[in-house]
Amino acid sequence: MLFSHVLRQVKAVKPTAAIKPTKLVPESNSEEHNVSDEGAPNAEEFLIEAPCVIGKKTKPVTIISDEEDNEMPDAPPCAAQNLFDDDRESDGADSLREALKRAVEDDNMAGIESDREFHEQMAKATRYIKPIAHCGRSLSTGFWSSGHELIAPDTDDEGLADVTLYNESDDKEEPAVKPKKMRKVSTAHQKKADLKRPQVRSAPQVKLEPHTAASVLSSRPEYSYPESARVVNPPPGKDARLNDQPDACKAVVHGAIMLLKSARFFENSYMQILSRTGFGKGYLIQSAKNLGGDAVYIQECLMTDPKYLAVLAGLLVDRVNIIHGSIKKVAANLAPSLYKILGLTPEATQKLVEELLKDHRYIFGVDPHTLQIKTDEPFLHSAIIAVIKQAILTSAFKAQVDHLFASTNPDYPECLELPDAMICIAITAVYATLVEYCTTGERQAINFTEAAYEDTYRNHMKTLADTRGYAPNALHQVLHRLYLETIETKSVQPLAGISATLINLVDIPGAV
Repeated sequence: MLFSHVLRQVKAVKPTAAIKPTKLVPESNSEEHNVSDEGAPNAEEFLIEAPCVIGKKTKPVTIISDEEDNEMPDAPPCAAQNLFDDDRESDGADSLREALKRAVEDDNMAGIESDREFHEQMAKATRYIKPIAHCGRSLSTGFWSSGHELIAPDTDDEGLADVTLYNESDDKEEPAVKPKKMRKVSTAHQKKADLKRPQVRSAPQVKLEPHTAASVLSSRPEYSYPESARVVNPPPGKDARLNDQPDACKAVVHGAIMLLKSARFFENSYMQILSRTGFGKGYLIQSAKNLGGDAVYIQECLMTDPKYLAVLAGLLVDRVNIIHGSIKKVAANLAPSLYKILGLTPEATQKLVEELLKDHRYIFGVDPHTLQIKTDEPFLHSAIIAVIKQAILTSAFKAQVDHLFASTNPDYPECLELPDAMICIAITAVYATLVEYCTTGERQAINFTEAAYEDTYRNHMKTLADTRGYAPNALHQVLHRLYLETIETKSVQPLAGISATLINLVDIPGAV
């Protein structure tokens, strides 16, 4: 504000020419005679002090003039002419000096006693300068000097913590940030387990006939359905019961359960269930289509009424846990006696179970006389065969799925085999039973859930798949023998050609 006021005062004066500060002093006689006759003055020497320009010192200059300036025939030298301009120039300099003095008084600069105090106050003001982001040093400095972006805080301490002054490193190119290394999620133990874990090829899904649902799905009142197709809705907060449903609905659900068990035991025992209705819809519609008759009305309701479908699909999905639970129950009853666990002390039981679980030795057959493990009979332990016969291949189910058994050996298509999924779910149930005795030697019940035992199931599925890759004929004979002992219900002798190194799972010293 002070400088702008002075600038206005200077513009108002408008001096005609810049005045050089000079001071006239008499010169020596030798210099006096060197002046030409035309311009040499004949009068006395005199001393003139010209007005000073603000901020500069005067400089002494010697000028020789005539007695009467008005009578000079010729123009004075250039240097003298510049020094003796109109008196207006001197008056203008005086006015400028007075304007500066008045400006200082008007702006109340009396508080600044010295240049040091003035600079200290200016330094305090510059602390609140807010630099413009993303600009070079020269540009930022220009804004600071011009007074732009100044912030006047109420107190000296306000806003100081947020001020970021210019840093020369801002103009430098930022170094490339190296990508961080991914943190190792798996521990050494987990990596070792991952190497041992087999990768199972995806099992084929049940091939159900395609069906076309109505474009508009809406719930309809029950009286609009035929009496045989009307479902009994459960009370609030409870699940529907299969025994409460009409006979036609029962038949459709039972048929869907049979299709579900076939898919579980012949293709994949651990299917992914995203939603109850989505999982059960295909089995229910296929079952109603297979039955025909009054079931066609149920099929129509399943395809058009979401609430109707939800009731019957819930009945079907509930049977999934029942199927697995029944297999585990049979294994828990048979395994302790078939593995000679009964009658042992807890310490002896714990030791025996640890030996059986080591390298999955529990899947191999045992010589009844020497009680030695037979490495040439994988998957042929009597406990596994008993679980398949009693928990899976019941008479009713066996009659329904007899046409699904097949042979993987094209040279012997009549030599049928048990499917991989059926064998592995039985082995997993036996494994789950033995694990219950592993901790204390006494049984500690563990729920037979998918989360707890799916990995074990997948490991055995991968073992069968890998063995089929390098020893297909030998594995065919093992699976055919399992079929004969479970379907034909009679014991058979080992077939010729079964290799003792069929499955390289164990290394048992002294094994037969």
